[in-house]
Amino acid sequence: MRHFHLEAWWYVVCLLLLTLEIGLLNIHQRITFPELIAYLGYSENEKLRETLRFKLSDHIINIGIMFLVVYFTIYK
Repeated sequence: MRHFHLEAWWYVVCLLLLTLEIGLLNIHQRITFPELIAYLGYSENEKLRETLRFKLSDHIINIGIMFLVVYFTIYK
């Protein structure tokens, strides 16, 4: 990575992948999962409505781990 001076690009690629991952997870939480529950015949309840709320704080660990892996890949 350092030999080809690609450190900045690696962060950009990881940021794009992370954005895509969180976007797809958001789509799953709001559309796919409730439709699957309804298809299986379960009625909507409070726990299902709670899972529809997207909280960035739930994904902070994923974001931190990804950037730590990038950091140690580049500088170690």
